[in-house]
Amino acid sequence: MPHVTTQASQPLTSRRGARPARAFPRWLAACAAALCALAAAVLPAAQAQAQASAPAAQAKASAQAQAQAARAQAAAVTWSVAHSPNGSGASTLTDVSCASATRCMAVGFYTDSSDVDQTLAESWNGTSWSLTKIPDKGSSDNILTGVSCASATRCMAVGYHSTGSGAVQTLAETWNGSAWSVTSPGNPSSTYDALNGVSCASVTSCMAVGYANIGSNTETVAESWNGSSWKVRTSLNPGGDYTLFGGVSCASTSSCVAVGSQFDGVSEDLTLVEIWNGSSWSVVSSTPSPGENNFLAGVSCVSSTHCVAVGQAQTADLTTTVIESWKGGSWQLADSSNPGSSSDQLSGVSCASPKSCVAVGDDTSGAVTDTLIETLSGGSWPATTSPDPSSTNNALRGVSCTAPGSCAAAGSDTPAATSKTLIEATF
Repeated sequence: MPHVTTQASQPLTSRRGARPARAFPRWLAACAAALCALAAAVLPAAQAQAQASAPAAQAKASAQAQAQAARAQAAAVTWSVAHSPNGSGASTLTDVSCASATRCMAVGFYTDSSDVDQTLAESWNGTSWSLTKIPDKGSSDNILTGVSCASATRCMAVGYHSTGSGAVQTLAETWNGSAWSVTSPGNPSSTYDALNGVSCASVTSCMAVGYANIGSNTETVAESWNGSSWKVRTSLNPGGDYTLFGGVSCASTSSCVAVGSQFDGVSEDLTLVEIWNGSSWSVVSSTPSPGENNFLAGVSCVSSTHCVAVGQAQTADLTTTVIESWKGGSWQLADSSNPGSSSDQLSGVSCASPKSCVAVGDDTSGAVTDTLIETLSGGSWPATTSPDPSSTNNALRGVSCTAPGSCAAAGSDTPAATSKTLIEATF
């Protein structure tokens, strides 16, 4: 069954050099009477200026102290591997959502003995992870790509499934605290429709996004859930024959941000950001696209004017991480880390507050792929030490933080020929 393929490249950042501090000239101890009179007039004004600048200096010092504290906090957080169950065959987790530090849900898929992909879900009760029975739609492939929990007893998982006749359709299932049930999202295309992510602002308000193949074009898909049914919402396609959504985050029932990729009409894929205001989608123009091919895979919004999006960019044979932030003005590239020698990519991000965010993905050097965790620290995103259960293949796909320093990340590792679920957490 085809899966979403992403491409990536290197973010470009620029830094202005620090401006030298301005020094006031010293007053001469001995001066002529005229000069002293002038000094008597000017000196109070200079002193007033210095006093007026004191609060700004104190604010700068405070900001520097907060940044140092954030870096210290990030360094103090320890990630550890949690025991997570697997399906009957090769198993992968694609996303995780935590309503609290003691209630999380992770989703993905496993491959059964008949080589058919089946949905996979497991829950965290504060002590251990356990499989939760989840139905499939039809007898062919079913894959879950995203999950969002508005409460400990209300989650929505999305993805796609095969009809068995060659078509692929959207998949969405809801959790009521004790059981999963299949819902019926829309399918704008008759051939291929897939949901890549979902965000629930409340138990009766979710937004799911993805893409559909309509004719020869790949177009964005956005659907809203009102607690009982799905409705396809008209989203925009500035990329012409290629535009898709990779992820979405809703700060409220009337404020969502979806991210992805769009074709520039010539030769490159650019980043894509669209905003939902409760009634319609609009495209954000001129978001940074540092590489030749760019894709934003995930986004996290702590308010209607504060979001962070992550993904990857590709230039030639080099793939690197991309992190962009939005504070109500224009989107800005952030200084992200790239520890891999050949490939670095970010798949998910979660912000517990404007100053506390964690992004996850993987980095590759040679034939070894390791987990990658980057933590916001005073404006930059240093890589944080994370475990790698496998000696060759480890990756994290989603992350959820309920408070600063309290996070869970989900993905997979391949210790042998068969992939296994991977969950790393700080609680």
